[in-house]
Amino acid sequence: DDCGICDQNPANDNIVHDDGSACVQDCAGVWDGSAYVDDCGVCDDDQANDNITCGQDCFDVWQGFAVLDECGVCVLGTTGLSPCEQDCNDEWGGNAYLDACLNCVGGNTDDGTGNPVLPCGFDCDGVLGGDAFTDHCGACVGGTTTLTACEQDCHGEWGGVAFEDANCPGQCVGGSTDRSCEQDCAGAWGGDFMADDCGVCDGDAHNDNTTCERDCADVWGGTAVFDDCGVCDDDPSNDNIVTADGEACVDDCAGVRGGPAYADDCGVCNATPLDDNQFLPDAADETVASGELCVGVVTRFVMTAGSAWVVLRSVRRVLMTALGYPAG
Repeated sequence: DDCGICDQNPANDNIVHDDGSACVQDCAGVWDGSAYVDDCGVCDDDQANDNITCGQDCFDVWQGFAVLDECGVCVLGTTGLSPCEQDCNDEWGGNAYLDACLNCVGGNTDDGTGNPVLPCGFDCDGVLGGDAFTDHCGACVGGTTTLTACEQDCHGEWGGVAFEDANCPGQCVGGSTDRSCEQDCAGAWGGDFMADDCGVCDGDAHNDNTTCERDCADVWGGTAVFDDCGVCDDDPSNDNIVTADGEACVDDCAGVRGGPAYADDCGVCNATPLDDNQFLPDAADETVASGELCVGVVTRFVMTAGSAWVVLRSVRRVLMTALGYPAG
């Protein structure tokens, strides 16, 4: 038979060799032939041409279907792996994804500061993915709020109202500056001249109030004066009518309007109560006591505990004078 066995039994043809080993056909259909199939599927018995008509895939499989994907990974074929895909940031195998607002976030996205874009959330106005934000003044602005973010004024204050006045170029006034742009007394905008209490306008504080004095009402450069009744005002029409207490103002015994002088019991007109009732007035001037004793002075006193000392003093002076001694 084809396996070299010689007998008359066709039932055992081409089964075994004469040494009892199995007898089979090679890839070319030759019984007990030496042809074989190489890794490329070529059937012959020439080893020199083995595997020159095909190659291995990335998974080392001859004539395999595994390939390197865009991420450099061997996939498909017999690997059991699937090719990588592009993320929303167009990166193969990337981790970026679309958030609830359909924005591409995470992965290798860039928010402009070198950091990944964060998923959207609710803004301060309660809008998912909204653009409203809290400004430097603590207010929710932008987005759907229709509000504009506050700004810094010229004094550096967020939301401040200080401004540069056109009348005072380069000066920040108003707001929290405690400064204003006004004309000084010389008419200069933003000038530092000031009028003193005397009305003198200059920038020298050392000469303030040297050109006038205070009147009786303590007003610098004022025109108020005291009248004879001690009333201080600048209305001459009411002079010498009433006192500062509102009482009628009249001439005293010396003819002085509102004066303090009075006539004692001896007719002497003065304002010295300790000298009362001792001497008669001088004939030429009743405000001056003469050397003539006022006789009968003691009888004009009513003796009381309160006036006893006055009586004793008067008697003493009368006696001293009568005896020729000084009346002190």
